[in-house]
Amino acid sequence: MVKWRMLVLFFTIIMFNPSLFTSTAESDAPAVISAANITSLRSVSHIDFADYGEFESGWFALSEDGNRIRAMNTTAFYDFDLITGETYRTPLPRGRDNIPAQVVDSALNFRTTFDFSYRSQADVYLLNGVYCVSYFGDWSGGFSGDSWQQCSGHADIPQSIWLDGATVWLEVVDTTTWKTQIIQLPCANRAAVYLPEDCRSIPHVLAEDTQAIVLIGRISPPYAVTSSADGVVKLWDIQEGRLISSAITAAGVPAVFGQLNTDATHFIWRDENSHSLRLINFMTGEDRFIAPLNGAYAQYFFLTPAADVAIAVNLGFEPSVIAWNTRTGQRYNLGAYRACTRIPDMARLSDDGTTLVIGCDTGLDIWRIE
Repeated sequence: MVKWRMLVLFFTIIMFNPSLFTSTAESDAPAVISAANITSLRSVSHIDFADYGEFESGWFALSEDGNRIRAMNTTAFYDFDLITGETYRTPLPRGRDNIPAQVVDSALNFRTTFDFSYRSQADVYLLNGVYCVSYFGDWSGGFSGDSWQQCSGHADIPQSIWLDGATVWLEVVDTTTWKTQIIQLPCANRAAVYLPEDCRSIPHVLAEDTQAIVLIGRISPPYAVTSSADGVVKLWDIQEGRLISSAITAAGVPAVFGQLNTDATHFIWRDENSHSLRLINFMTGEDRFIAPLNGAYAQYFFLTPAADVAIAVNLGFEPSVIAWNTRTGQRYNLGAYRACTRIPDMARLSDDGTTLVIGCDTGLDIWRIE
């Protein structure tokens, strides 16, 4: 009887507490950075470039879930898997002159589900006067499965690369017209050399914004943000070639520096003199004051997915991470990032909002909610 009662109690606990059987992968997943946990954001691990050779830059690409980072030196890519702790080295492509390719950009699509159901990567680089694209699919403990390389038949100048599902997109400058084009890959023709007419190409929609004086830098495609002299801020989708939304800054001044949240519903920005930090809601058109900056210049700004926290890296040339609650304006001094000999070469917040990575000449610093 006692055993029977214990069995009934056991199944009752399971029925009303399904979280007891949450998978280890799910329970160990890093938390999304938000106003509720921002004080727990801190440096959780380092990647030291000295362990892998000589690196000239802290440039890197970051996967959507923040679990994979791709850095490079003058001879090879280095892929760091934060889940397994493994590191994979891939030599850079070389041309006929045996000189390593000049890498322009890299994109990682590592959308995580329980079984890592989808992953891919694409790189664009200059080789022998033309640009080439390497595409890899089904990444798991190294690359396997679908992969190919294509080189353009024209000496166009690549600007950026990004992934939308299994589709590769490129932003390139046509050297015959000097106009920017958006090109969709993969082409129907998977030959080693392809022509632009083999692929879908659309004009760069930003050419329509004749009033813009600023194209906000470091906005990840497919989004782009422009600003006019009288404070009209426009949000664009360059992949679809359309204007998504627009707003007007409260003071009628141009936004010169800022960042979108993942879904591009909000835009954190500062004026040209760094007087204040403000937040535009593209859904309502509201431009709201968040906090004073008092002239302090930030090298990098980020906005959490819920747009409830703004993050600055290297504010006022101080090697630290600062955050603000966008609803209350409260400021948080979260501490210093790893020792570098100069300001960071790159910083990124993962698309899922869990991982902040800061890269400089000495290596990478990974920040998460601890």
